[in-house]
Amino acid sequence: METLYRKYRPQNFDLVIGQSHIIQILKSQLSSGNVSHSYIFIGPRGTGKTSVGRILAKAINCTDLKEGNPCGKCENCTIFQEGRSLDVVEIDAASNRSIDDIKNLKEKISFSPIKFDKKIYIIDEVHMLSKDAFNALLKTLEEPPAYVVFILATTEVQKVPLTILSRCQRFDFKLASNDDLSTVLASIVQKENKKVSKEAISLVATMAKGSFRDSQTILQKLLTHTEDENEIDLEKAYQILGLSSYQNVKSLFDFLYKNDFESAKKVLIQTLASGNSSTELCVQLIRYGQKALSVSSYDKNEVFMILELLFGLERQLKITDYDDIAFELYVYKIANRGNTLLTVSKPIPSQHDESKEIKSKVIIIENDKTELKDENLPKVENAVIKKIDFEDDTIVIKKIWPDLISRVKVKNVPLSGLLSNAEILNVEDNVLYLRMKYKFHKSRIENKKALEIILTELENLTSRKMSIIINVIGESEKLDLKGENDIVKDVFSELLQ
Repeated sequence: METLYRKYRPQNFDLVIGQSHIIQILKSQLSSGNVSHSYIFIGPRGTGKTSVGRILAKAINCTDLKEGNPCGKCENCTIFQEGRSLDVVEIDAASNRSIDDIKNLKEKISFSPIKFDKKIYIIDEVHMLSKDAFNALLKTLEEPPAYVVFILATTEVQKVPLTILSRCQRFDFKLASNDDLSTVLASIVQKENKKVSKEAISLVATMAKGSFRDSQTILQKLLTHTEDENEIDLEKAYQILGLSSYQNVKSLFDFLYKNDFESAKKVLIQTLASGNSSTELCVQLIRYGQKALSVSSYDKNEVFMILELLFGLERQLKITDYDDIAFELYVYKIANRGNTLLTVSKPIPSQHDESKEIKSKVIIIENDKTELKDENLPKVENAVIKKIDFEDDTIVIKKIWPDLISRVKVKNVPLSGLLSNAEILNVEDNVLYLRMKYKFHKSRIENKKALEIILTELENLTSRKMSIIINVIGESEKLDLKGENDIVKDVFSELLQ
């Protein structure tokens, strides 16, 4: 079965959606006959770079241009569309990246076109060429034969040498909007004689993240899973695409919004147990939060706080092997956001008007210290502030430990492995007491650079400066929590055994 993105690849400039800033210039050049000898198309994958390159190649050799558009009917257009042209060469630089490949290309360039007026070379993923291959290509780009046109395409322009860029006309492709994607998808659904709801099409467009090719690949998965004539609605689309149901996503988000951790945890466990991807679930929550910003029943400030934490979760899921633990940890964080905030709403006499009340002021409790954030707030006397019962510090550290390991792993993989084997004994006065199995492991963690990484990430997670004391199993019968071990004995103990 032919893929949709090949089957419905645009055949002329008028069918290209979302890149009008590029199409207008190319059509103008073709109409005036002022075609460059080299172009470079830059942009994210699936935005139409290769498709526009092929249309440009066809238009350059078309014998009956229609306002800059290839006619699609002349002999040259017919040969091109049927794939019979030897004068249009497409090269994948990912698999033809060596200097020998470019030398071979240069040898073929010396031969004149067989049928067309121009010989076109379309080099896709040009950034994959080796340094020597780029150097070999540079000379050809500087002084190409009059009958040769280069069309380069890349998703990573930063890897293309400036010497190459400076010799090409540059065109930057942009990601498609959801509206543009939905328009193209709806047209394909109609041509395929299928029924897909607007909501399901919108879901596909959102999942594609601006890529036409990705959107059509996802749509094809929907269409191939429906044998009957029944419409594919949103819920069925979720099921086919292996996503968490819309109702589950909504319920989870709403429980988080209402600070209901236990209910949110139940939905999370149920959803992940169904085989849904934690990464996709996180993305769905973010997308739902984006829509919630425009719904009056949600407080925008609360939604923004949730989204900020969800983006943190998305980053963690990319680097951790403990998806379920990381997800539950962030669900706990989100559901308990703002738990360290208190409000004072006691009438306080003002110098200007004793009958007025001071509005609620936010007081942040940190490390058992109370700090008023408004410097102009009068002194509060006899105000009753409800004290929050904080969790035991040791429990808190144990809960954030997987998160700490994930953060450390980004900076130092072996160090994260050592932390995985550490036993958390106690936390007292901002001192974290650990126990390791081997003295060698202890020395690795106590290394200045390693310790700096750990303490920095601990401070990021706990908002407090901490220190670490490490004991080794078998060092002593009783752990000295005050760190008063005999240093000489500790250092040379292995030699004395």
